[in-house]
This record gives sequence, C-alpha cells and structure tokens, in this order.
Amino acid sequence: MTFYEAALEVLRKSGRALHYKKITEVAIRDDLLAHVGRTPLEMMEQRLEFEAKKGDAAWIFQTRPGVYTLKESVVEELNEKADERAKKEEKRPKEKRRKRRTIEADMDRAPKKDKAAMEIKGTFPSVADAAFAVLEKLGGGNPLPIDEIATVIFNRKLVSFHTHEPELTTESALILDNAANKKVSKAERFVKVNSDEWALSSWAMSKKGRDCDSKICVAISEIHEQTLLDLNQALKGFSKEVFEMIVAQLMAEMGFTNIKIAKRTNEGDVILSANRQDFSSSRICIFLPNTDNSLQNKHLKNFKKSLGHYSASEGIVIYFGKDGSGLVKTAKQLKLEFIDQKKMAQLLFDFSICVKTQNYQTKTLDNDLIKALS
Repeated sequence: MTFYEAALEVLRKSGRALHYKKITEVAIRDDLLAHVGRTPLEMMEQRLEFEAKKGDAAWIFQTRPGVYTLKESVVEELNEKADERAKKEEKRPKEKRRKRRTIEADMDRAPKKDKAAMEIKGTFPSVADAAFAVLEKLGGGNPLPIDEIATVIFNRKLVSFHTHEPELTTESALILDNAANKKVSKAERFVKVNSDEWALSSWAMSKKGRDCDSKICVAISEIHEQTLLDLNQALKGFSKEVFEMIVAQLMAEMGFTNIKIAKRTNEGDVILSANRQDFSSSRICIFLPNTDNSLQNKHLKNFKKSLGHYSASEGIVIYFGKDGSGLVKTAKQLKLEFIDQKKMAQLLFDFSICVKTQNYQTKTLDNDLIKALS
C-alpha cells in the first residue's frame, strides 16, 4: 500500500482519530507499506497534510495538529472493500503458527549463575537502546522474536514509560532507529531476520564504540544547526532577482514540473506556478510579495482570488517580513501555505540548495567476518 492507503486502513480499523506518528507505527507493524523509506514519519505527515487540504474531496480531515480521522461518509465504503479483501484471504491456506519459547521460561530453567548473567538492569533513554542491550546480552548474537524482546523491556521496566502495545512499540522503535541512522549516513543497528525475529546487524559496536558514534552524531547535529542559522542570515542578503531564481530551483528539486514565472521582480510582486509531478491535475501558485512594501491581509485575499487565473488549486506565500497583522492566521483561514524565513532556510537545507555536503568515512569492526574466522 501507499502511505495514504495504509493510513486509511489504520484509521478504519481504529475507529477513532490518531496522531500521524501512531498511524505510521501501526502501518509499519502490520506491514501495510509497500516501501517504508528512510523517513517514514515525515513521509506520512506530508501525505496526510496534502490529502487533508483537498477540502470536500478529502477522505480524511485534521481534528487538531498532527491528528487525523476519517470522514463518516467514507467509512462504509472502506469497510466494504476490507470485507472483500478478507474473503479473498480466507481462501488462502492458513500458516501454522510456531510456538515461541519465552525468555522468562528459559530463565526459570537456567542455573542461578546464568540468571544473574542474563539480568539487565537500569533505565535506558529509548526503547531502541533497551532492545540493543536485550539482543546483545540475551540474544548472544542470535535473533530473538520481537515479542520476547518487548516482554523483557517492559516487564523489567528498562524504559521509563509503559505501553498497551509493547510489540508494536518495540518493532516501530527498531525500524525508526534504523531510519534515523540512515538519514545521517550512520550504520543501522538492527536487522529483521524474518517476519517476527530481529537481531543486531553486523555493524553493531561495543559500548565505547557506540559512545564515540553518539559524539559524532552530536557534532554533526551542531554543525547542521549552525549551518541553518548561517543560511537564515544569508537569505537577507539575496537580491530580489536572485531569490526569484532560487525559489524556481527549489520547486524543481521538490519534484514540480512545468515551472513558470508569471510575474517577475521588475513587475513588483513575483508569481510562480507549477504542476505537481505525481498529481498532474494539481497546479500550485507561489506568491513572493515585494519586500519593499509590508504585506497585509488584503494582499493574501487578493492572491487567493487570483488562483483561478493561473489555473491553480493551491497557493503558497513566501514572506520574510514581520507578521504584524496576523498574516499566518489569515493564510490558514484562506487555506494558503505560509513560508517564513526560518522555514525557507530549512527547505533549502533539506534540498541541498546553497549548502554543500561533506562526507567522512568511518571504519567499524566486521563482526560477521570476525565470528566466521573465530
């Protein structure tokens, strides 16, 4: 399923409004997504935001920031489709369920000295860190079922919170930990061996190695934060003509096609229009107000009215001035996306415009090879 299709299925089953993070967790746990990708949370958030903006044509709507639910009018149709899928599934032979031995049972049968060696104490900062310790000390390099990992983490209170869905929470934590590491070019710590078993990846490091790796990540994060601040400052020095071209380049990098500059800087305000690459029928219009004049609510209303002139169904306003008259609130009421200077800097950073990437190689122990040679 696509992210949107998976979200519909998760919301249908739950019967209530859910935060996009929870929707993502359930979609990953139930293996609904055809492709998880490197940033599943961001992808789900963007997809749901886009669908909710469709107004009457949307199947979902936002109840509060980040929380979505289904429209009552589409629930029956989704249930009918689900029933049809269920009937097809019933015709397939059922797989035999393998009995899983629990770690707690193993501990009851183990000698006292082995029990002491298997004990894991303390509170870990995250579920992923706790799972790493469980796999490292109890798994001994071998894969463990996700329910056993979750049982140890939450029964022994290795994290500071409780959950009603330990398996879902644990597996989602491993998947998101791997995705976060990929995003910053770090090696994944976990590998999914089969449908329900996980193990440490061949890149797993010692505690000292993980501490060093963590310091590197902190340094990278600090560099990124400073780069964003510098980029934010640099935006103030661009001329109107240069900024016009930068916005056009950003749109191209974001996947828009048929980009046209309808009004240029020398005409005052700048208007750009483009098509979404994956939705050819959807055309957007971007408004860059002349910074020599202060933007007012009436300008946003006029821009909203002009969308039809450019055959656009969506509008985006990019403005770096002060929001002295509630411009953001007005834009939200008019269903216009408002991009300020800070958000613009983040977009340029994310799409590598006006920034450069430097790569540093790190060598870590090949545990698989070492184990094979030992």
